[in-house]
Amino acid sequence: MFDVAVRDMDWDNIPDMGEQALAGYEAADQPLFRKVRDALYRHNCLDKFGLFLVHKHFQMSADEKLVEHVDFVRRRVVVQVMSDFELSDRPIIPTNWIFSSDAENDGVGIMVAQWGFADDLLGAVDPLSSEYAACFEEVRTILAADGPVNRFGMFLIRNQMEFEEGNQLECTDHETRTLTLTPQPPADDRDSVLPTNWIFTPDETVAVNCCECARNSGGHLGYHRQR
Repeated sequence: MFDVAVRDMDWDNIPDMGEQALAGYEAADQPLFRKVRDALYRHNCLDKFGLFLVHKHFQMSADEKLVEHVDFVRRRVVVQVMSDFELSDRPIIPTNWIFSSDAENDGVGIMVAQWGFADDLLGAVDPLSSEYAACFEEVRTILAADGPVNRFGMFLIRNQMEFEEGNQLECTDHETRTLTLTPQPPADDRDSVLPTNWIFTPDETVAVNCCECARNSGGHLGYHRQR
């Protein structure tokens, strides 16, 4: 049976947000995004999954996970590092994942980069369901044909709260190894942020940015290519 299989996350080979080599979205990526959009449309997943720029903000060990928690009162999402021991009795589901570099005969391998507490994501689809294996494999093939398969990953579209401004700003606290996402209007100063997440549209727009990382937050060096 063709399925989705979770592989161990390889944090060592994930580019850091402060690295000069981290390539953000560029005009040359438009054909790739169009192919991904069309694949999601064919699999009826346009409103379920998007793409994110694969990166990390701090070092992670093998027994740690990035887990998001929705603070409904303060209208923010807090992503923190938690140990497997801390999560042993708390149901979590993948929210961001990267495809393994090798194609597999019995399914598509993913490495989960971020998780969410199931209680915060009521109504969200289960991305590990075999229902989405064929969609994931097609997207993985598209990404691999364009370059490194792990330059972009997929994320689960989830509506934790209403974001009237239409965007999220992600800031980093390296001391506590915590990311905080808050609703923000799209930044006017493109040099101050790096787009990191995109959702796809059925029209000629193809994709829209829905999350940006604040440059130089939490010690980032600001070595980012321009959009």
